[in-house]
Amino acid sequence: MNFDCLNKMIKYIEDNPHIFYYVFNNMTINEYIKKRRLSKAFEEIRNTDCKIIDIAFKYQYNSAVSFNRAFKKLFGITPTEC
Repeated sequence: MNFDCLNKMIKYIEDNPHIFYYVFNNMTINEYIKKRRLSKAFEEIRNTDCKIIDIAFKYQYNSAVSFNRAFKKLFGITPTEC
């Protein structure tokens, strides 16, 4: 693990909490990461011919069911409808 990079990241966060408050808007970091991954998956589904299941695995979903459920919850449509 690159501790120098980690220490720089922690220092940046400590020096700029107002930026992170704005970006995360009362979200936990896990919620932000999940939404970010799903947003990237949405873009990839719309702009490529990749299989949905391959995109789901790429964005760290272990099954099509869990990916479909999270995707629909965030966007109101299924990946196939996208």
